[in-house]
Amino acid sequence: MSTRRPPRRRRPPAHRTLDLKRLRAYRQQRGLTLARVQELTGISRSALCDFEQGRTVLQLHKLLALIRLYDLDLFELAALFRLEVLSPGHLRLFRHACAQTGCSAQEALEDLIVRYYMENSTMAHHLDK
Repeated sequence: MSTRRPPRRRRPPAHRTLDLKRLRAYRQQRGLTLARVQELTGISRSALCDFEQGRTVLQLHKLLALIRLYDLDLFELAALFRLEVLSPGHLRLFRHACAQTGCSAQEALEDLIVRYYMENSTMAHHLDK
């Protein structure tokens, strides 16, 4: 009697989960070469090149190192993972408003979260009475 192993769950290729062209664009927008990324993260040039081409998968800690190095904001991170938080037009308006007020997207989002939380907890408090 043979014992069967359960079938292995295959992970989707990185290029289906992540927008690797966008990842490369983020690196290039920040003026970073493959060699410089290697110096700063320890990820070899060939490994990063292969990852950006969708030929290999990076370990999570290496992907996180790239995200930190590129200093991706929430919207860039969402786009990297192929998630659309705002339409491109609304995102441009949001970034423009942030630039006009002199705050970062991160600061604006944190402020929004605080205001949302405060309003909802105030409403919940009134409903409990």
